[in-house]
Amino acid sequence: MVWHKIRTGRYSAVSQGDIIRNVDYIEYAEMSGGTVEISTIRFPYVVVLSQSCDLDWDHKRRRGRPRAADNKFILSVLVAPAYNAENFFTGQHLEDLGLDMGRQNSNKKQTIKGNQNERYHHMEFDEEMVGAPPELIVDFKHFFSVNAERLTLQKRDAYVCRIDRLYREGLTQRFAAYLARIGLPG
Repeated sequence: MVWHKIRTGRYSAVSQGDIIRNVDYIEYAEMSGGTVEISTIRFPYVVVLSQSCDLDWDHKRRRGRPRAADNKFILSVLVAPAYNAENFFTGQHLEDLGLDMGRQNSNKKQTIKGNQNERYHHMEFDEEMVGAPPELIVDFKHFFSVNAERLTLQKRDAYVCRIDRLYREGLTQRFAAYLARIGLPG
């Protein structure tokens, strides 16, 4: 079982390991007859995967700090949805999209909860902490980017917590390893 220490103080810049509520993924935008249709998916929780150093330099650059050159600017922040574990294990975490992801059997559930399946990352939090999120599962196949400035503004009202350094580094190393795997044809 992995327990994630978290920090609950307010931080102005978005940082690696931040968990933020109600972040929208923009599926598409279409213009038809002078009307713009934007389709979004709102995720109850996302975890920030972008490197803290990049996010910090971008934040300094946007705030006009000396020696923060334009080459430190980033367009977007990489995030991954963090699904409620209870819904994930029953396969219902994407039912709002019309998807049945399938119930996890007890062996696979234990493998995921022990972070022994490279595709998933399990996070538990101290339930006694005020504002702690529920038990969460990150699926490394589901990631997207969010406009950096927009996420910074949203964080002001939707910040949940920040995973402690050791745990967030473990999370991002596992994510990088999953992306770097050698894919085999289906």
